[in-house]
Amino acid sequence: MDQEIDKQPLNVESDEEDDVNSTHSDTYSSTSQSRKRKIEDDHSTPSKMAKVKASTIHSSASDSTTQSGKRSKAKEAKVKGKNKVVLKSLCRNDDDDLVASLHDVSNNFGKIFENINVNLGTMASAWSKAEEREQIMDEKVNKVLDEVMKLDGISSSEALEVATILMAEEHKLRIFYQAPTNMKKQYAIDLLKKK
Repeated sequence: MDQEIDKQPLNVESDEEDDVNSTHSDTYSSTSQSRKRKIEDDHSTPSKMAKVKASTIHSSASDSTTQSGKRSKAKEAKVKGKNKVVLKSLCRNDDDDLVASLHDVSNNFGKIFENINVNLGTMASAWSKAEEREQIMDEKVNKVLDEVMKLDGISSSEALEVATILMAEEHKLRIFYQAPTNMKKQYAIDLLKKK
């Protein structure tokens, strides 16, 4: 059957205007078997156009079954296989790049969190020191108030004023603590008078 088709002239439909306008043109085309055969273009009637299309389809089907057609398919399969290998290697490279990028991002986040931990530790230390200072100050104020309240003849409002003065000026507080008990009362009265 392939031989019968090869002996018959091949009718081909063309979309080009020159071929459509001409009623008959002779051209030659090479086939997969390297033989030349005459191609006739005749577009005068719709029925002939249908025959041309059918003939073209049938001719394509017979060419694909030839030996060289099988070889070209085998070559395509080999080429496709190589493309798959190349694509797989490209995908691996992309995967490796992606993994490396994610690893870099992970390292960067790790460094950021390390810095945050260091900063949080510094802040916590500063807060605890501030709390310690406040606690020391509260204890100091309570101690001064207790000492001033022990003095005879000083009211509670006067005791608060004396404690405020003593806490504001550290050197006066040292003098108050070092003075004997009978001098503490006089010193507190002098502080209130100077104010």
